[in-house]
Amino acid sequence: MNYAVLLAGGKGERLHNELEKPLVSVLNRPLFSYSLDVFENETLIDYIILVINPEKEEFYRNFINEHHYTKILAIIEGGKTRHSSSKNALNFLKDITADDDYIIFHDVARALLHQEDLSNFLLILKEHNALCMASPLKDTIVQAEQNNIETYLNRDVIKIIETPQAFKAKLLFESYKKAKNIDYSDNTKVFLDAGNEIDLIYSKHLNIKITTPSDLELFKAYLGG
Repeated sequence: MNYAVLLAGGKGERLHNELEKPLVSVLNRPLFSYSLDVFENETLIDYIILVINPEKEEFYRNFINEHHYTKILAIIEGGKTRHSSSKNALNFLKDITADDDYIIFHDVARALLHQEDLSNFLLILKEHNALCMASPLKDTIVQAEQNNIETYLNRDVIKIIETPQAFKAKLLFESYKKAKNIDYSDNTKVFLDAGNEIDLIYSKHLNIKITTPSDLELFKAYLGG
Protein backbone atom coordinates (compact mmCIF):
# COMPACT_ATOMS: atom_id res chain seq x y z
CA MET A 1 0.00 0.00 0.00
CA ASN A 2 0.97 3.63 -0.48
CA TYR A 3 0.54 5.96 2.49
CA ALA A 4 0.83 9.67 1.73
CA VAL A 5 1.89 12.00 4.54
CA LEU A 6 0.94 15.58 3.73
CA LEU A 7 2.90 18.02 5.88
CA ALA A 8 0.69 21.04 6.58
CA GLY A 9 1.95 22.22 9.93
CA GLY A 10 4.25 25.00 8.75
CA LYS A 11 3.80 28.61 9.84
CA GLY A 12 5.22 30.12 6.66
CA GLU A 13 6.64 33.23 8.33
CA ARG A 14 8.51 34.29 5.17
CA LEU A 15 5.18 34.53 3.37
CA HIS A 16 4.27 37.56 5.51
CA ASN A 17 0.61 36.62 5.69
CA GLU A 18 -1.75 36.78 8.66
CA LEU A 19 -2.73 33.17 8.07
CA GLU A 20 -0.34 30.25 8.35
CA LYS A 21 0.84 29.13 4.94
CA PRO A 22 -1.31 25.99 4.44
CA LEU A 23 -4.47 28.03 5.09
CA VAL A 24 -3.71 31.02 2.88
CA SER A 25 -6.61 31.46 0.45
CA VAL A 26 -5.80 31.14 -3.26
CA LEU A 27 -8.78 31.55 -5.59
CA ASN A 28 -11.12 30.95 -2.65
CA ARG A 29 -9.42 27.71 -1.60
CA PRO A 30 -6.87 27.09 1.17
CA LEU A 31 -3.40 26.35 -0.16
CA PHE A 32 -3.18 22.87 1.38
CA SER A 33 -6.23 21.70 -0.61
CA TYR A 34 -4.35 21.86 -3.92
CA SER A 35 -1.92 19.14 -2.85
CA LEU A 36 -4.66 17.23 -1.06
CA ASP A 37 -6.73 17.05 -4.25
CA VAL A 38 -3.81 15.66 -6.27
CA PHE A 39 -3.28 12.82 -3.78
CA GLU A 40 -7.01 12.20 -3.29
CA ASN A 41 -7.46 11.82 -7.05
CA GLU A 42 -4.49 9.50 -7.54
CA THR A 43 -5.59 5.87 -7.84
CA LEU A 44 -2.23 4.54 -6.60
CA ILE A 45 -2.57 6.35 -3.26
CA ASP A 46 -4.39 4.24 -0.69
CA TYR A 47 -4.42 6.47 2.38
CA ILE A 48 -3.58 10.04 3.33
CA ILE A 49 -2.29 11.25 6.70
CA LEU A 50 -2.64 14.99 7.14
CA VAL A 51 -0.20 16.58 9.60
CA ILE A 52 -1.48 19.95 10.85
CA ASN A 53 -1.20 22.70 13.40
CA PRO A 54 -3.52 21.36 16.14
CA GLU A 55 -4.84 24.86 16.82
CA LYS A 56 -6.53 24.73 13.40
CA GLU A 57 -7.89 21.20 13.64
CA GLU A 58 -11.53 22.27 13.60
CA PHE A 59 -11.03 24.16 10.33
CA TYR A 60 -9.33 21.19 8.67
CA ARG A 61 -11.98 18.71 9.81
CA ASN A 62 -14.82 20.95 8.67
CA PHE A 63 -13.19 21.51 5.28
CA ILE A 64 -12.57 17.79 4.76
CA ASN A 65 -16.10 16.83 5.75
CA GLU A 66 -17.59 19.54 3.57
CA HIS A 67 -15.64 18.41 0.49
CA HIS A 68 -16.09 14.67 1.08
CA TYR A 69 -12.50 13.46 0.93
CA THR A 70 -12.41 9.66 1.20
CA LYS A 71 -8.74 8.71 1.59
CA ILE A 72 -7.83 10.57 4.77
CA LEU A 73 -6.88 7.96 7.33
CA ALA A 74 -5.96 10.41 10.08
CA ILE A 75 -5.38 14.04 10.94
CA ILE A 76 -2.50 14.25 13.38
CA GLU A 77 -0.68 16.93 15.30
CA GLY A 78 2.40 18.44 13.75
CA GLY A 79 5.52 19.39 15.68
CA LYS A 80 7.51 22.59 15.83
CA THR A 81 9.71 21.49 12.91
CA ARG A 82 9.38 19.41 9.76
CA HIS A 83 11.46 16.68 11.40
CA SER A 84 9.23 16.44 14.46
CA SER A 85 6.10 16.47 12.28
CA SER A 86 7.51 13.60 10.22
CA LYS A 87 8.26 11.62 13.37
CA ASN A 88 4.71 12.16 14.63
CA ALA A 89 3.40 10.73 11.37
CA LEU A 90 5.73 7.75 11.58
CA ASN A 91 4.69 7.05 15.17
CA PHE A 92 1.13 6.82 13.92
CA LEU A 93 2.05 4.59 10.96
CA LYS A 94 4.49 2.21 12.62
CA ASP A 95 1.85 -0.27 13.80
CA ILE A 96 -0.31 -0.30 10.67
CA THR A 97 2.15 -0.51 7.78
CA ALA A 98 3.70 -3.64 6.29
CA ASP A 99 7.43 -3.85 5.55
CA ASP A 100 6.93 -3.46 1.80
CA ASP A 101 4.45 -0.61 2.00
CA TYR A 102 5.62 2.84 0.93
CA ILE A 103 5.42 6.05 2.93
CA ILE A 104 5.32 9.16 0.76
CA PHE A 105 6.01 12.62 2.20
CA HIS A 106 4.84 15.78 0.50
CA ASP A 107 4.99 19.42 1.57
CA VAL A 108 1.66 21.11 0.92
CA ALA A 109 3.68 24.25 0.15
CA ARG A 110 4.48 22.52 -3.16
CA ALA A 111 0.94 23.21 -4.28
CA LEU A 112 1.82 23.04 -7.99
CA LEU A 113 2.49 19.30 -7.92
CA HIS A 114 1.02 18.05 -11.18
CA GLN A 115 -1.19 14.97 -11.34
CA GLU A 116 0.93 13.53 -14.16
CA ASP A 117 4.13 13.92 -12.14
CA LEU A 118 2.64 12.14 -9.12
CA SER A 119 1.29 9.33 -11.30
CA ASN A 120 4.65 8.82 -13.02
CA PHE A 121 6.37 8.89 -9.64
CA LEU A 122 4.14 6.17 -8.22
CA LEU A 123 4.24 4.00 -11.35
CA ILE A 124 7.97 3.40 -10.97
CA LEU A 125 8.07 3.45 -7.17
CA LYS A 126 8.00 -0.35 -6.79
CA GLU A 127 11.37 -0.50 -8.58
CA HIS A 128 13.05 1.49 -5.80
CA ASN A 129 13.64 1.42 -2.05
CA ALA A 130 13.45 5.20 -2.04
CA LEU A 131 12.50 7.75 -4.66
CA CYS A 132 12.62 11.54 -4.61
CA MET A 133 11.22 14.13 -6.99
CA ALA A 134 13.86 16.55 -8.20
CA SER A 135 14.70 19.14 -10.84
CA PRO A 136 17.98 19.77 -12.66
CA LEU A 137 19.65 23.15 -12.37
CA LYS A 138 19.52 25.51 -15.31
CA ASP A 139 21.51 28.44 -13.96
CA THR A 140 25.23 28.87 -13.39
CA ILE A 141 25.99 28.07 -9.74
CA VAL A 142 28.88 29.48 -7.71
CA GLN A 143 30.25 29.08 -4.22
CA ALA A 144 30.70 32.51 -2.61
CA GLU A 145 32.16 33.87 0.59
CA GLN A 146 31.04 37.34 1.74
CA ASN A 147 29.56 38.01 -1.70
CA ASN A 148 32.83 37.15 -3.45
CA ILE A 149 32.85 34.28 -5.92
CA GLU A 150 35.23 31.52 -4.86
CA THR A 151 34.53 28.81 -7.40
CA TYR A 152 32.05 27.61 -9.99
CA LEU A 153 30.13 24.41 -9.27
CA ASN A 154 29.28 21.70 -11.78
CA ARG A 155 25.53 22.10 -12.22
CA ASP A 156 25.33 18.73 -14.01
CA VAL A 157 25.78 16.94 -10.69
CA ILE A 158 23.72 19.35 -8.54
CA LYS A 159 19.96 18.81 -8.34
CA ILE A 160 17.08 20.58 -6.61
CA ILE A 161 15.42 18.24 -4.13
CA GLU A 162 11.62 18.45 -4.05
CA THR A 163 8.70 16.42 -2.77
CA PRO A 164 7.12 13.90 -2.99
CA GLN A 165 9.73 11.68 -1.36
CA ALA A 166 8.89 7.99 -0.92
CA PHE A 167 10.50 5.26 1.14
CA LYS A 168 9.92 1.58 1.73
CA ALA A 169 8.40 1.46 5.21
CA LYS A 170 10.75 -1.08 6.84
CA LEU A 171 13.87 0.79 5.74
CA LEU A 172 12.42 4.16 6.72
CA PHE A 173 11.57 3.08 10.26
CA GLU A 174 15.05 1.56 10.63
CA SER A 175 16.57 4.82 9.40
CA TYR A 176 14.73 6.91 11.95
CA LYS A 177 15.86 4.57 14.72
CA LYS A 178 19.47 5.24 13.67
CA ALA A 179 18.93 8.99 13.21
CA LYS A 180 21.27 11.37 14.96
CA ASN A 181 19.85 13.73 17.53
CA ILE A 182 19.62 16.66 15.14
CA ASP A 183 16.74 18.50 13.51
CA TYR A 184 16.77 17.10 9.98
CA SER A 185 15.27 19.46 7.41
CA ASP A 186 14.51 16.70 4.91
CA ASN A 187 13.42 13.06 5.11
CA THR A 188 15.94 12.01 2.47
CA LYS A 189 18.83 13.07 4.73
CA VAL A 190 17.66 10.72 7.50
CA PHE A 191 17.45 7.86 5.02
CA LEU A 192 20.82 8.64 3.44
CA ASP A 193 22.61 9.01 6.79
CA ALA A 194 21.46 5.47 7.65
CA GLY A 195 23.43 4.14 4.67
CA ASN A 196 20.60 3.79 2.16
CA GLU A 197 20.47 4.91 -1.45
CA ILE A 198 17.88 7.27 -2.90
CA ASP A 199 16.96 7.49 -6.57
CA LEU A 200 15.71 10.61 -8.32
CA ILE A 201 12.91 11.22 -10.80
CA TYR A 202 12.56 14.58 -12.51
CA SER A 203 9.30 16.51 -12.53
CA LYS A 204 7.97 17.46 -15.95
CA HIS A 205 6.05 20.43 -14.60
CA LEU A 206 6.81 23.36 -12.33
CA ASN A 207 6.96 22.12 -8.74
CA ILE A 208 8.19 25.11 -6.74
CA LYS A 209 7.86 25.45 -3.00
CA ILE A 210 5.75 28.46 -2.08
CA THR A 211 7.87 30.31 0.46
CA THR A 212 7.76 34.04 -0.29
CA PRO A 213 5.05 36.46 -1.48
CA SER A 214 6.52 36.36 -5.00
CA ASP A 215 6.16 32.55 -5.02
CA LEU A 216 2.52 32.94 -4.09
CA GLU A 217 1.97 35.44 -6.89
CA LEU A 218 3.61 33.04 -9.34
CA PHE A 219 1.27 30.28 -8.15
CA LYS A 220 -1.77 32.50 -8.66
CA ALA A 221 -0.55 33.48 -12.14
CA TYR A 222 -0.01 29.83 -13.02
CA LEU A 223 -3.61 29.11 -12.02
CA GLY A 224 -4.82 32.03 -14.09
CA GLY A 225 -5.96 34.01 -11.10
